[in-house]
Amino acid sequence: MVSWKMIRNLAASCLAFIGMLYLTGCTNKDNLTGNNWSGVTVQTIVDSTCFSDDCATGNGGFSFPAEGKIGGLESALLCGNWEGVEAEALMRFTGIPQDFYIPGGAYQDSCWLELTLVKRSPAGRNPLELSVSKLNQVWRADSTALVLDENIHPLNQPAFTVPDSVSTYGTVVKIPLAASDLENWREGWENVADTLGFSMVITSSDGAYGEILSRESGRGPRLRFNYKAPDDTTLYKYESRAFVDSYRADYETAPVLENRWVLSNIAPSRLYVNFNLNYDLFVDPAGNILSEKDRKRATINKAELILYLKDNDYYGSEIQYYLWTDWLREHLDLDPAIAIPDGKISSGLETASALVTGDRVVVNITPIVQAFASGDEDIDSPGDQPFGVIIRSRHEMLRFGKMEFWHFDDPDTPVNKMPRLVIKYTPPFL
Repeated sequence: MVSWKMIRNLAASCLAFIGMLYLTGCTNKDNLTGNNWSGVTVQTIVDSTCFSDDCATGNGGFSFPAEGKIGGLESALLCGNWEGVEAEALMRFTGIPQDFYIPGGAYQDSCWLELTLVKRSPAGRNPLELSVSKLNQVWRADSTALVLDENIHPLNQPAFTVPDSVSTYGTVVKIPLAASDLENWREGWENVADTLGFSMVITSSDGAYGEILSRESGRGPRLRFNYKAPDDTTLYKYESRAFVDSYRADYETAPVLENRWVLSNIAPSRLYVNFNLNYDLFVDPAGNILSEKDRKRATINKAELILYLKDNDYYGSEIQYYLWTDWLREHLDLDPAIAIPDGKISSGLETASALVTGDRVVVNITPIVQAFASGDEDIDSPGDQPFGVIIRSRHEMLRFGKMEFWHFDDPDTPVNKMPRLVIKYTPPFL
């Protein structure tokens, strides 16, 4: 006769066996060393031969343009004439009195426009000189392309030379303003409501650029001057940050570049990178190639795409910074290369990131490789091959500058600068 004690013992044994099966069938993605009891250890694949045009989309890598739009909420105002880009900073000050005069006239110590620069063009090439003009036109921060040149009128003052050294934390410069320009700020603008204020345009000398903090940073442009009203001996002070600021930019759309990886902020350019997953390289600890069934059960602990910098004059190699990583979730025919539409790009991968450090960028593509290696049923991909990733700058339309990476099809690429795919995975135990 079967007792309740025997039944309880049998049930406990079954639960323990199920728990053991669960533990042996899974691995922790954060554990890069497998486990200490099953004999299964993490395997590593380092592959530089996986990049070629013989991939799912017919193209292993190129650069393509993206739409650049100024939204008016950028953290920096761009001002420069640099490598084919012409940019002008715009700012509007409100609450300026209509009828006043500045005691002493000419240039007074109290009359200045304060700007905080966080970056400038290399001092050894050309001096950075900023000129101030008045803008007599209604404008919006998100549609500065509508500003007309004929409504911009230079102020009566010399250009201001920016110091050779600018701190990334912000270097404050004070551009002196002529008293007459402030006193007559409404000239040619009399019939417009006072609430539209005094708009200025900042331009730069040729072959130079500056990046100025905007009002969004809390340290935007500031206008200051002392004044008196007619028949009033009281000395008043006007001091205010810009009520609205933005910039406008003129540039040629970036080209589609076959066999080159160029990332650009203004005239935005993005990278398309694809690779083949060589499943013959997925082996167990004994060196045996995993069957398709076992490969789909393997855990991708970490997968990284490594590209090497060819040209990075703007950012330099002293700081680390991130890029955005997106991916193609569906097949596209990319032979020949095209400008990939935003609607074909999937984003929102929580663990996908690209860290630039030293001479390389390391792109975390763990979720992408896991999805394809596991044969995700939601992805229709012959041979479980990926469709590629798109890398873009987090500074599109926010900064000047660009960088280029060594391409696998560039005959000048050194062997130690070839792109690499590094995958750490744990084969299934049972």
